[in-house]
Amino acid sequence: MDQDKTVTLRIVLKAPTVGAFGGVQTGSGSAGTVKTWRQMEAAEEEFTVEVTAKGGRLPLGGPAVQKDAKGRFVYIVWRGGEISRRAKVYIESVTQAMVDTGRPLTVVLPGQARDGFPCCATVKPLTDWQ
Repeated sequence: MDQDKTVTLRIVLKAPTVGAFGGVQTGSGSAGTVKTWRQMEAAEEEFTVEVTAKGGRLPLGGPAVQKDAKGRFVYIVWRGGEISRRAKVYIESVTQAMVDTGRPLTVVLPGQARDGFPCCATVKPLTDWQ
């Protein structure tokens, strides 16, 4: 049997809302928590998430991976001032060939929604997973 494989996901945010605090949610629903909050300060910010490919195969899983009818995703949670929202970052387009490379996988997202606050809901990536 193949060993489980750790896959590093890099979520890059272009032009995030400066001053907002963000973090990756682990656990689901009301039991979900953010272990580390980071304040957005630069024109580009990055979150790194470790996920698992059981037996080296898709689908990806782990404490930070959620699932709904559309597929698997990671939540970025935002807090600060008037801000309280989450962004869904879907990982369904990650392929087995990408996992097999053993390299970190990167997706680029817009850091802000149209209202100028942090991106939220289902976020359409600027680039797909690479």
